[in-house]
Parts: sequence; C-alpha cells; structure tokens
Amino acid sequence: MKARFLLLGSALLLGGCGWSLESARETAAVKACDSYNRCMQLGSGKTYESYDACLTKQRAYWLDAWPTATCDGHLNSASIDACLKAIDNTSCNSLIDFLATLDKCDKKNTCAP
Repeated sequence: MKARFLLLGSALLLGGCGWSLESARETAAVKACDSYNRCMQLGSGKTYESYDACLTKQRAYWLDAWPTATCDGHLNSASIDACLKAIDNTSCNSLIDFLATLDKCDKKNTCAP
C-alpha cells in the first residue's frame, strides 16, 4: 500500500510539468482501481478479486488505450489531468459518468498528433 502511494505521488509530481507515458498509465490504473474499490467492486464475486488483480488488468487496459507508438512523447498534459480527474469523479452507478470518462481518456484527447 505504501509503495502504491509513493508511486502515485511521484507520478502526480510529473503531471505539473508534463507526463511520461509510463507515469500516466500507472496513475490511471491506480485511480481506476481506487474507484473500483470505492464502488465496492473488489473482492470475491466482484469485478476484480483483489486490488492487485485490478491493477494487473488496468495496467493492460491503459497500455492498449494509450499505445506507445501513438502516445510516446505526444501526451497532452491538460487532457491527461482531465482524464484522471474524471476517473476520480466518476459516480459508481452512472453510465453517463462512465461514458464521459471514457471519452475524456480516449487517445484522441490525450495523445497529441
């Protein structure tokens, strides 16, 4: 748990000056799993069996969502910040919030051409 907060803290520090692709992906994965946890979707019979299982799946998701070939060196820091804020603010039972977050986090918004 402590390592997760240290990693997240380091990634957030990078956010002010520009994100590295790796730190943006990791921060998005952590925030998504924090959201699943807040929405009581972690545990036996839930969306993810554990926080670690969530992180594994979310890391793979963000690797696909923000591919290196498209996004490396082309991240829009303001859009990454908006995406991460949207993840934090997504309501547990709101399809509208979920879809809005997906749009804000889409590579068309987060990876500059």
